[in-house]
Amino acid sequence: MYGDYTIPDGDVAAALIRAIRFNYLEEVQALIPVQEDINARDNSELYWTPLMYAVFEESLEMVKLLVQAGADVNARGSDPDDFPLNLCAYACKSAFVYSSEFARNKKIFDYLAPLTSPELQAIAQRTLNQRVSN
Repeated sequence: MYGDYTIPDGDVAAALIRAIRFNYLEEVQALIPVQEDINARDNSELYWTPLMYAVFEESLEMVKLLVQAGADVNARGSDPDDFPLNLCAYACKSAFVYSSEFARNKKIFDYLAPLTSPELQAIAQRTLNQRVSN
């Protein structure tokens, strides 16, 4: 039991990812301090970290919590183009520019960009720029 949360199988990493996917902020806040490896990967073919899921779920608040806890902003999934900043760029690219979805993802992009390696920044910027040229 962690705070008010029971993890039946004891897999804190899976519970953290599940809480992120369902946008359970209080549960995420309770699980971060007990998660031994904040960059633990999921067991799916994506091989994503909790930070990647927080970006995918468009939660700036969770992204900030995970980064403050030491999440690696340069971690990549099984696809080398899957890293937090590029996931934001893909989401921005596919959203209508004046939509709330675009605004949420652009805020996450702007938060993560200065924390991300120059090499990955360049890849993500190319992804984002494809929006303009398409």
